[in-house]
Amino acid sequence: MLVDVSRRALLAGMTLALSTPDGLFGDVYVNVRRSIVRSAQIADGIDRWQKGRWEDFRLPKSSPPNTRPLQLTPVLKETLRDASLSAYAAIRGSGDLSRVLREAEVEEYRKLSNREREQIAKDPDCLGAGFDFECFYTWTYFRRALPTDDLRRRFNAELGSRVARALVPAAGSRCASVEEAFKLAHLLLDRMAAGGAVGKDTWDQTDLVVEELSDSFSILLARSAWLDASLKLQSGTERFFPDFVGSAVGHIFEECGTQTTHIEYYLDDAYRPEPDEYRPTQTLIQFTVLAPQRPDGLM
Repeated sequence: MLVDVSRRALLAGMTLALSTPDGLFGDVYVNVRRSIVRSAQIADGIDRWQKGRWEDFRLPKSSPPNTRPLQLTPVLKETLRDASLSAYAAIRGSGDLSRVLREAEVEEYRKLSNREREQIAKDPDCLGAGFDFECFYTWTYFRRALPTDDLRRRFNAELGSRVARALVPAAGSRCASVEEAFKLAHLLLDRMAAGGAVGKDTWDQTDLVVEELSDSFSILLARSAWLDASLKLQSGTERFFPDFVGSAVGHIFEECGTQTTHIEYYLDDAYRPEPDEYRPTQTLIQFTVLAPQRPDGLM
């Protein structure tokens, strides 16, 4: 989700629209409303930050940070690639996957600008711009082959399981507590950063307090090796894109008996008064920890 300060008013309106008498929708209503309020808080925080930057005249004195694709290690590239293809095969079978992906690559390559083609040509090992483009045409095909929400949820569950177990073997077994899940998730991000998949990550667990219904936490990735692919795949109501981090962290918590949902926001780390100059470099992944399932089957 691309975050714009005008979204704050929309989110506030959505919150008011959901203000209904207590008990009408029960716990589902409370969870939905809590998520919307948290989203509004995020947008409001961004608004205050940008306003402060403007009022203090703290405009960038130099060009923005290097936004060229990160350089993956060959091992991590193969790990992420294998996780993607095997997750798809678990849902649809491998079949002619290599052939159809090659066709998707050729089709999408024709649409690239000369500059994009030059960047890919300089990356024959697909460790930077080449990997980003590979993610783009692969998920472009996956979107056609996995058209329903159910298929996509199953795919992301398979993907998260494979990425988590490959990078943090302990994630393949039950852990004892949420605290242990956080330790494993931090280890996952550390190994992704060491392999060049993401830049520096920042965690916000200030909202993670014990409550009856739900809690939240967030991860801010300074950069990711598939950021451009994710941005290009954001069209209309489509929310299906490379989700290596969110799905893997979600799997780790699930192995601890805790269900989560998450959504991604894309942020520019520099204030730009002209909307046309907006260039996202950061990914904010907002997690909501859902209430455990009760024996009677009700949330």
